Amino acid sequence: MEDGMGKIQSMWLAAWSCGLMLVTSSLTAGAEWDFGSNSANGDRTALVRGQDDEMSEMELMGRPAPVPYGHAVGWPAPEISHEDLSNLGGPFNSQFPELDPEVNPFYHGVETDRAAFVPALSSAPVGNIILESGYSFIANRHLPSEHSVPELVIRYGLTERMEARFGWNEMIGGTGTIVSPVQQQTGLFVSQFPKGTLSYVNRFMGGMKYRVNDQSGWFPASTFIFEGYVPSYGNTMKNQVSATYAIGWEFAPRTSLNASVRYATESQNRDNWGIWSPAVVFKAPFAERWTGHLESFAVLPHGQVGGKSQYFIGPGMQVLITPEFELNFRVGTGLNSASPLIYTTIGFGAAF
Repeated sequence: MEDGMGKIQSMWLAAWSCGLMLVTSSLTAGAEWDFGSNSANGDRTALVRGQDDEMSEMELMGRPAPVPYGHAVGWPAPEISHEDLSNLGGPFNSQFPELDPEVNPFYHGVETDRAAFVPALSSAPVGNIILESGYSFIANRHLPSEHSVPELVIRYGLTERMEARFGWNEMIGGTGTIVSPVQQQTGLFVSQFPKGTLSYVNRFMGGMKYRVNDQSGWFPASTFIFEGYVPSYGNTMKNQVSATYAIGWEFAPRTSLNASVRYATESQNRDNWGIWSPAVVFKAPFAERWTGHLESFAVLPHGQVGGKSQYFIGPGMQVLITPEFELNFRVGTGLNSASPLIYTTIGFGAAF
């Protein structure tokens, strides 16, 4: 068990180190700071250091308002530097107090799929990458705790609406409870082995995400995700597929009500079944760079012999260090005896 935990900690530190090095290199590259995504013709809008600092709020407000990251953005947002961030005076102070949320870059930054159980409705910009990684801890009621790391997902924009997705993750122990977007494995605890034996599984993921339509009035935006999972090693070697459909309404910048339903195949001991996972989340900002949410989701086995449903509820937070680098945190509890006592996830997302 100690070797397993040491391995988990090593992978976790390695994943975070790589991600932070990539982010640091992009922020200190010098002359340019890219924000948002591609315009309709595929060109990026670059933010160049030294641009006119005298641009008035009215000039900014007279331009088209941006839309969530991964959509077309056609105006240059204010430049952001390390000096600006260091002079805020506090984590909840505004960097651009004179700007309306409609044009404030922090209200239109990167959106990660791992920020909540419901994935983001936006897609990665054409030719650009969104890298996400994190760690999940699940405290089961009657079985060993479960660890999931590095929950790596790499999203690459293929078209204005479509992205390719690649990932890798390892889970150890417990029951394989699903609380993270990259988890699909259940039944990790090997009951036929000696008491206390834990199961390991390491798997690669590949798939695609397609932004079906944007919001139009009260007609919601929607997104479809399809993924396949291939094991590389572990005690439970099986292939799986999953499909997710998500819809949502944005009422104001970074204020939204989103819902999704996910279906995944599952099997164990020649027993094949499916898992339905409905979810809903409400998000709202409580500071310029900070967003909070409340989510609820369920894991419902369909066709499993003796299968038991699990229900969860919990809050979460996201903070944008820059418009292209997000830290996120979630915590929650199970609502019935079949679900774990508590779950926590922490992670980051970075756009390049």
